[in-house]
Amino acid sequence: MDLISIILPTYNRQKFLAQAFSSIKAQLHTHWELIIVDDGSTDGSVELITTLMKGIEDKVRLIQQENQGPAVARNTGIKLAKGGYIAFFDSDDEWLPHHLSDCFDSFTKHPEISWLYAACKRIDFSTQEVVLESTFYNNNKPNPLFALNAEVDGNLYIIRDENAACCQIFDGIDSGLQNSVIRKQVFDKFLLPEFRIGEDRLFILMAL
Repeated sequence: MDLISIILPTYNRQKFLAQAFSSIKAQLHTHWELIIVDDGSTDGSVELITTLMKGIEDKVRLIQQENQGPAVARNTGIKLAKGGYIAFFDSDDEWLPHHLSDCFDSFTKHPEISWLYAACKRIDFSTQEVVLESTFYNNNKPNPLFALNAEVDGNLYIIRDENAACCQIFDGIDSGLQNSVIRKQVFDKFLLPEFRIGEDRLFILMAL
């Protein structure tokens, strides 16, 4: 199944939502569903989302719940997802148009891959200053993950190293969920730990 379920948790992020919708609608891979989980917003987010959904109502589902944190919101979306792949979108982020198509092509070419993530560019929203050009490098030094044993296929690194979990514990591999696409079957084993902070790091460690 090539349907990708995009999970977008949001809480009082009204100023970012138009950009988020624009980024998702610009994806070259168009077979997606968008599940928005509003985690108790009080800033008019729900009303704006309802407006932004116009014209694509058949692809978007809006869930409202009391504020419980991003992990619970993501898990709510995962449980409702119909796609074979889960892509997480943080409401203050932006995807380049080729993001989903590149990830789907990689999954198709390498069916043994269960979790794929891409580098991020970090930008200060207020000034538009680039804070970090790529999360795969810091101070011109490659992320520790590149020291792990991997099969290389172009820009794709397929990590096959039992030390990956240790790398995450001791160094961190800077692979947030917002730039990840994960096969839905991974979540048949476990969901995100329902912490308000750090749940993504622990989930990545659990997956490794």
